[in-house]
Amino acid sequence: AGPCDVLNEVTSQKSFWKFVFMIVLLMGVRIVYRHLDATFPKYMMREFGKDVMYGSIIAINPFLIVILIPIFAPLSYQFSAYSQITFGALITSISPFVLTIDTQMWSSIMFVVILSIGEALWSPRLYEYTIFITEEGREGIYMALASSPMFIATLITGATSGMFLEAFCPEKGPKQSWKMWSLIG
Repeated sequence: AGPCDVLNEVTSQKSFWKFVFMIVLLMGVRIVYRHLDATFPKYMMREFGKDVMYGSIIAINPFLIVILIPIFAPLSYQFSAYSQITFGALITSISPFVLTIDTQMWSSIMFVVILSIGEALWSPRLYEYTIFITEEGREGIYMALASSPMFIATLITGATSGMFLEAFCPEKGPKQSWKMWSLIG
């Protein structure tokens, strides 16, 4: 079978489109994760000064991932991969809202902690789910598709990072309040 035949075969399956839908939704979570590298360091410097040790705050993420994944591993026996991916993605997606509560170091740390908890829940299960729903011999197509949102998220994050910083945390001039009640009012 040629490449076009394989592509037609794969795209004609309902499970493929369910997987594509999930991957598209996970793109939002990947965007949050990319802002950790693209936007968060400048936010930290602008809010807390040039001497802020933002690298130490960002380092909480890999530290927690290494610790939490083995702790969360038994959950794979309790919940389906799809359920755990959905729940973990929800936790990761709400993590930036902690920054709207207050512009303090604790809220920055909690942003990274909550993001990391969610990532430790959903990320390992994504690969398991990808292999589980894939037909034998089609694993490469699904794995490539599972990885593609990170690249698209990088493009979106690059475009929005500067806009967010300029709108809410400009280098010069008054900063917009990150407090939730001022966004509502």
